[in-house]
Amino acid sequence: MTYILLSPSALEAKNIYSGVQSGRRLRLRNIELICGELGGKEVVAAISGVGKVNTAYTLTLLLEAYPTTELVILYGCGGAYLRSGGAVGDVMIATHEIYADEGVLTGNGWLSMEDIGIPLLKKGGECYFNSFCLEGEVLHQVRSITNEITDQNVIYGKFLTVSTCSGSIELGNELFKRFQSICENMEGAAAAHIAKAYDVAMIEVRGVSNLVEDRVFENWDIESAVENCSKVVIEILNGL
Repeated sequence: MTYILLSPSALEAKNIYSGVQSGRRLRLRNIELICGELGGKEVVAAISGVGKVNTAYTLTLLLEAYPTTELVILYGCGGAYLRSGGAVGDVMIATHEIYADEGVLTGNGWLSMEDIGIPLLKKGGECYFNSFCLEGEVLHQVRSITNEITDQNVIYGKFLTVSTCSGSIELGNELFKRFQSICENMEGAAAAHIAKAYDVAMIEVRGVSNLVEDRVFENWDIESAVENCSKVVIEILNGL
C-alpha cells in the first residue's frame, strides 16, 4: 500500500523530504517525486504548487499512477482564524474541507453551490456541494494518535479553501462567521474533492504560520509551523 504525501511548496515539504529513507527521485510528467519509506510506510511525496488547480492536477496524476494508494496526507502551513482558539505554532487537522469561493455573491449575501442546486461532485448516489467531510475510520485513528502527543497543541475543525487569502481582520471574521472554520488554506478542498472522486481516504495537517488578521508578516512564524506540522505528520505515519 502507498501513502501519498502532498505539499504546496518546497519550503513546507523540506522536513518530510529529508526524512524519507532510501528515497528514489522519479518524474511523473512535470511533477518530481521522491519515493521511499517514512514512519514505516511506503510513501510517495510530491510538491503540487500552490492553489486548487495545481493540487487537483498533481493528485490526479498520483492516484492514476499509484492505484494502491491507501491514504493521502496533505500538509503544510495555514492561517488560523482569530476565533478558532489556535495560535501561531499550533497544528490543525481538518474534519471537513470547504470551498469558500464556489457559489454566488448577491446583494443579499453569499449563496453556496447547494443553495443554487449545482453539486461539484456526484459519487455513489451522493451529491457534494461546497463541503467534503473527512470524518471516518482513518481520522478516528489519527485522533487517537495525536491525543498521545504531549508537546504540541493539535486542534481539529473545519478547513476553508480560498483562492484569495484573507489579509484583514474584517474579512477573516466574516469568513469565520459564515463557515465556522478554524484554518484557511488554498488547497485542501481541491484535494478532498479528488480523493473522494477516487474513493481514497485523506487527511490534512497544517502548522499555523499566522493568524488571519491585518497582514503583518513580522508576526508570522513559517519555520515553526513547518517544523511542528512535519513532526505531527511523522507521528501519524508511525501510529497508523
